[in-house]
Amino acid sequence: MLRLRALVIIPFILLSPLAADEDVLDAKADARLQKEVSVFQPPAPLSAVVKALSQQTGVALQAERNISQYRAILVAEEKPLHEVLRKLADAFGFTWERRGKEGGPPSYLLVQTPADSAREAAELREIERLADEMFRYTASLAGRWSPEVKNAARARMEERIKTSDARLKEGRGSRAEVISILREVYAFHSVERAWSRSAILALASLTPTQVRQVREGAVLLVKGDALPAEALRLILDEWRETEALVPNPTEPGGLRVDKPYQSKPWDNVEVWLFPDTSAGNVQSLVYFTGPDLREGGRQIHPVTVSPWDLYLQINGIMHGMIEPRLPDSPLFQKPTQPAEFDRKSNAYLVDPMGVELAYLARANRVCLAAEWYPFSLGGSPRESVQPLASWAQAQRHLRDYAAEIGASEGWVMVRSFARISARRTNISHEQIIQWLLKPRAEGWLSLGDYAQIAFLHERQRETLRSAVRRLQARGATTGSASPLSLEPLLTMARSPRMVFALQGYALLPAVQKRALLNGQPIPLSAMPRQSALRFQISASLPPPSYEAGESLPPEVSSGMALVLRSRAEAFEHIEWSQVPEEMREPSALRPWLGSLSPEERAKVMRTVAYWDVTLSLTDGEREVPLASLSVLQ
Repeated sequence: MLRLRALVIIPFILLSPLAADEDVLDAKADARLQKEVSVFQPPAPLSAVVKALSQQTGVALQAERNISQYRAILVAEEKPLHEVLRKLADAFGFTWERRGKEGGPPSYLLVQTPADSAREAAELREIERLADEMFRYTASLAGRWSPEVKNAARARMEERIKTSDARLKEGRGSRAEVISILREVYAFHSVERAWSRSAILALASLTPTQVRQVREGAVLLVKGDALPAEALRLILDEWRETEALVPNPTEPGGLRVDKPYQSKPWDNVEVWLFPDTSAGNVQSLVYFTGPDLREGGRQIHPVTVSPWDLYLQINGIMHGMIEPRLPDSPLFQKPTQPAEFDRKSNAYLVDPMGVELAYLARANRVCLAAEWYPFSLGGSPRESVQPLASWAQAQRHLRDYAAEIGASEGWVMVRSFARISARRTNISHEQIIQWLLKPRAEGWLSLGDYAQIAFLHERQRETLRSAVRRLQARGATTGSASPLSLEPLLTMARSPRMVFALQGYALLPAVQKRALLNGQPIPLSAMPRQSALRFQISASLPPPSYEAGESLPPEVSSGMALVLRSRAEAFEHIEWSQVPEEMREPSALRPWLGSLSPEERAKVMRTVAYWDVTLSLTDGEREVPLASLSVLQ
């Protein structure tokens, strides 16, 4: 029996990773690691980057599954493999483990260490703690708001900014100072606006259980009279005060029904208040946050509920976002050459900044390793990126992506200073391809795509809109493409009604989705609760000004059914990968298309079928549209 146990344990030891203090990438122990490699990898998943290195060198390399979709940039020319692998790991804060059986060639696995995972979790908890602390401070200020309190809060905010500004610019500011300033600025500007103050008071009345439900992704529908009496009085007072600025004499009590109030004291958390005009009261409140979206048990993407605004501002100020300075390194002192490459490629149009970085490094024969996220977390995404002509220009652009440039042993290193937020809000490369780069229909989205995108943070949707615009601008110059897929993304920004309706559709079981597509109505009473609630909220919101429709109170819409109406359409789409670069200008494209044979033209032009789709609620006598959009069939 003892001998059998030994046989079981020995293979486990041989397959275990090496001890932490041993050099895993020791080129003396594995001569293959001395091989010089040249690699040029614009933004791509870690799994693709290490696979390319593995194919080039014959060394078995892999990235751990949970980190395999993080995007990397890697540029190197004639560098030892062990050096390239170290810099790639350093950019992410990861490490390599050596695997394999005794006597055989080892393989290498890129992993996130338990210590790094624990540090990431601890930092996230700290972000959430600061968010809660900031909200409690803001709610306290809202509860005692008066002209005197307002003047004192403004003076306190301005004084702290004044005394700390010089220290921050000189690099002498502390984290505590930054947090103190942000707390005062956030609280003052949140509470100063009456509509925001009302919603903050409503959210402050949540019980701990309700707070947990909201942060786990639930939608809560709460009657106004369930609020504490004082909170309800303050909300109604501030509500009427705001509405008095835009009087509507047709509505009693100074309350309007065409605009609910909303606030975001926590990221991805909103409060919606709906009036009961007949009683001059609050009919219902909705607490909402973007949850993890799951279909069939598969996680589409995570949505963080921690306040990335707070985190980015703290780290941005501490990392030189006010006046960024390049590191004092010879890498950044010599003149740089701009890069020339195809700026109409799909890779560039989806992620222009990351591709610019890679080509700038190659044009100047600079080794570069980067942890890269194509979504602009720190500001508005750029519609386009001007060709980078210097590292200083790259540094300025990188601020919008919450990233910074560093130097390490002759390498340029690009790291995210909002790493925790970026990783938790990252959308995988696989998902980007699924949404925006469908074969011969890039930039065109299906109904399922829109349903998933409805759960994105607004900044992520904004970045997707920019990518779609860039993709479609390539065809729009020729007059051959119609931006059908862009309009719903724009509408989401203007119409929460559409966002809630698409979320409701996303959370329906597959069998109910199939029934809708076959023309069968689905009663809200037969839906999962979180799906039905979202349709009720959608119906309660006013329709966009450019659409006909009406608002329905939740107690009315709860007895209705959802229907899907569709109409088939088609258009001709150009497959740009089949168009020579010199023929992509409008003056050259049309004559070139006319010169093609039918067989050749079929490779370039494709008829794309799409649907005009409307999601509506019906009671058998009337239909109330909630969302209308054009989708790829």
